[in-house]
Amino acid sequence: MVNFNEIEDVDEGTTLVDERSPQSEQEEGGEVLLTILPVSPSPTPKMQLYFESLKSLTLSDLRDLYEIESDKIRPFAQEVGAADLAVWLKKPFLSLEEAVALSFGREPSAANIKSLDLYKDSPFVKEFRSRLDSLDRYAKSKALSGLKPSQFSTWLKEMKIDNSALASHGVEIGRMGDNASASPEMHHHTLDCYYKVLIAFCATNFGYEPFTDSTNNRSIAAKVGKCLSSYNRDFAISEKTLKKHLRDAEAHFGRDGVLKRKS
Repeated sequence: MVNFNEIEDVDEGTTLVDERSPQSEQEEGGEVLLTILPVSPSPTPKMQLYFESLKSLTLSDLRDLYEIESDKIRPFAQEVGAADLAVWLKKPFLSLEEAVALSFGREPSAANIKSLDLYKDSPFVKEFRSRLDSLDRYAKSKALSGLKPSQFSTWLKEMKIDNSALASHGVEIGRMGDNASASPEMHHHTLDCYYKVLIAFCATNFGYEPFTDSTNNRSIAAKVGKCLSSYNRDFAISEKTLKKHLRDAEAHFGRDGVLKRKS
């Protein structure tokens, strides 16, 4: 028989296994006794209904369910194992194993062949190995030993791999380049905010007037540069660069009154 009568209360989203008390099987009168969780003496009606549904499953199905639930609490699934994609995509080169881990949104130190070898029946591990095999074949077909970020992006698209894990981290597949993090392109909203701050700072502190070719305006960049350097030498920006940014800010908003100072 299958012993489900004393399993702890189960609510939606609660895992059904305890990695410290792994699945055990033993023969009793020709029947299999399967324990999935530590026991509780008083199952609720909701629990009882759930357990009754489990009784209709075969041992193979129960094993699969055990592994699926176990995956939710294994080290590679923990929040600490989430990949810092902004950091990884700055790297000029990714190993095949790193690329596969990142394709799942996992930190390579948390999801790699060595660490995953402990969970041979895990659905995640099986998919990881399958994806690594696929990438290995892909790399060999193109004489690659690893991937640049742009090649990583291309592989994901060509293999039609679900990129939700990457999207959830703000990474848009197809826009990653070999130096994606250093791209001169900036998100429109971020650029808009930056130009507003720049103009407001210059106008409030140095009397800057947009679209005015005054003596004061011509000296603004030098004044701002001196201000930045006095705050922190590492903040130093050349006068030429600051002038360019102010011109770009004016062009960004145009002569439609947006730049007029309002109280």
